[in-house]
Amino acid sequence: MRVAAEKHETVIAKAEVASSPGVSDLPTARPELQTPSYEQVATLPRQQIFAAPKALQYKAAGLVTKSGASGVLSDAARYNPNLAGTILAWRDAAGEIDPANPGRVYAVDGHNRLDLANRLGYEGGVNVQFIDAPNVATARTIGAMSNIANRNGTPTDAAKVLRDTGMSIEEMASMGVAPSGSVARVAIGLRDLPQDLFDKVVAGDVSEEIGSAIGKGGLPAQVQRDILGVATKKKWGVERVREAVALGNEATVTTEIDTGVLPGLGLEELTSSDFQKLLDIRIHVRSLLKTKIRALGAVTDTGKANTLVDAGNVLDVEQSKTAREQTIIGERVFNQMAGMTGPLNDLLKEWPGRSGRARVLLQLHARTQSALPRYSTATSPRT
Repeated sequence: MRVAAEKHETVIAKAEVASSPGVSDLPTARPELQTPSYEQVATLPRQQIFAAPKALQYKAAGLVTKSGASGVLSDAARYNPNLAGTILAWRDAAGEIDPANPGRVYAVDGHNRLDLANRLGYEGGVNVQFIDAPNVATARTIGAMSNIANRNGTPTDAAKVLRDTGMSIEEMASMGVAPSGSVARVAIGLRDLPQDLFDKVVAGDVSEEIGSAIGKGGLPAQVQRDILGVATKKKWGVERVREAVALGNEATVTTEIDTGVLPGLGLEELTSSDFQKLLDIRIHVRSLLKTKIRALGAVTDTGKANTLVDAGNVLDVEQSKTAREQTIIGERVFNQMAGMTGPLNDLLKEWPGRSGRARVLLQLHARTQSALPRYSTATSPRT
């Protein structure tokens, strides 16, 4: 009775798949992702569907198991075809994966579901949708895009595919994958990291969100490294990293030749950027502004002001309140304008190369204070 019920469920599920539209209906989708003809949708015994995770599984967690399963269905107690939907499958006609067995059908997206059916001995037939791919590399890419579109796998998994294929955001969208999806959004930033930083994300030394925030800036590799170095040292969160990336657009990268090493080994070039100097300038100006706000706060507090007066100080509370309000506004304007084009940003960029750092910073603070009101309407956001 149970077998009959499962076969009935299979027929229903197959009919739903054949009639249901999806992202592949988009006119911009690639031909291999268009809605399949009925001949491309079939029900096969689970024994006729094979797993080749090293060739076709895009999730890192599934590469360590023979079945390609990553474990997301390890506690499921039943294979339900209505919930399982269809497994994307590819027929390896040329025997690229296993030359001794050409024509085998392999799971491309659905390793966990196939593993569940095999573990539980499901006999009702498994619904599959065949993809049209000329080789194993194309089949793997299609399977990966299917996973990314359904927000499966990790952003790191997805980024590996994007880096390997060189796929652009426009190409991703044309395949029916939303770049704003939770997996795709982070993966797009990771795609553009230099290899050494991406390796840190893969190893778990850098979070995916922070790595993505750095990669999305489109900055030179050395500036990205400098930002990560500061972010790691100061234990920044994602928002602070994004601020630093905006500042990184102003950084200049220089390359010098070290004549003390043997040429030809790739060690003679010393690359650096002035990102740290630019950051120090902004941090110091902000610190001076905050110090002034705190000092004026003591004067404008009635209780503290009376204590200072009793100690023999002469205070103008109202004038101090005005000064404090102006400084608070100045700090907000500075935070907004420091990353924009305009005279204030030019002023900030002017100072890192000057000598006498302490004196210069104090002069910069004074000039910034006077510049903020005048420059507030003379700047434009960076495009």
